[in-house]
Amino acid sequence: MILVGVTGPVASGKSSVCKVFCEMGALLVDADKMGHEVLEEPSAKIMLLEYFGEDVVDDEGNINRKRIADIVFSNDEALTQLEMISHPVLIERLEKIIEDLKMSGFPGVVVLDAAMIPQWNTILEQLDCIIMVQSPRWQRANRLIQDRGIPHEQCEKRMDVQEALFEKITQQIDYIIKNNGDLGELRGKAVKVWLDMKK
Repeated sequence: MILVGVTGPVASGKSSVCKVFCEMGALLVDADKMGHEVLEEPSAKIMLLEYFGEDVVDDEGNINRKRIADIVFSNDEALTQLEMISHPVLIERLEKIIEDLKMSGFPGVVVLDAAMIPQWNTILEQLDCIIMVQSPRWQRANRLIQDRGIPHEQCEKRMDVQEALFEKITQQIDYIIKNNGDLGELRGKAVKVWLDMKK
């Protein structure tokens, strides 16, 4: 089994790269999606309510991730608290998935789609390959504004929060995929990395 971590700042295009890898035969583990699921667990929800208040729950009792994002990307202490609530559970789940795949003798490539890889040392140590997806800041801002409807000021805050995160793993990165063109160009770059990685 080859365990590949695909990471990069918000709106860099890492999920698009992972999609190409899946088309080439990889098994996807979407850590970002799992992170959303973790927030809905009763134990996490209780802690979120205790810290952030009832405003972070919608009328149906579900966690309002947009409301939490509005808070944490303008408050470092709140961001740290959110990570303390969600990351341990998420890391435990990821480690269990990785261990189960290894025990089963899975013979292929497993792709971990996760922006927070640089912070997760126990996961980082298990990766056979790290791929960083990069995109110009202005393009990432455009994607956040146009595709996700996030206000410009909050886009800047979200990107600022992540600035120093990826410097931690600079020496460990095996491939950098620059997403500075269209989707066709990104796909070609991803396929090239896949073929080289499979060697």
